[in-house]
Amino acid sequence: MLRYRKVMAKVFLKYRVLCFFDKENLVILINSFQKKTQKTPSKEIALAEKLKKQYFIDKKIDDENDKKVKK
Repeated sequence: MLRYRKVMAKVFLKYRVLCFFDKENLVILINSFQKKTQKTPSKEIALAEKLKKQYFIDKKIDDENDKKVKK
């Protein structure tokens, strides 16, 4: 489901944590920063999207390697 791959921002005191779901029950925390304004800076969103993309690339490589080992 696509809704689980959307980057979300959660605020904890003065910090914002960017995360997304992998499948339905695994939360991946990918970036955090000190909150200075109400709006999330676009550079932080761009970094989070880049890290999310890299996570799935790395995960795919790991899954392929695991399949090769099991054969």
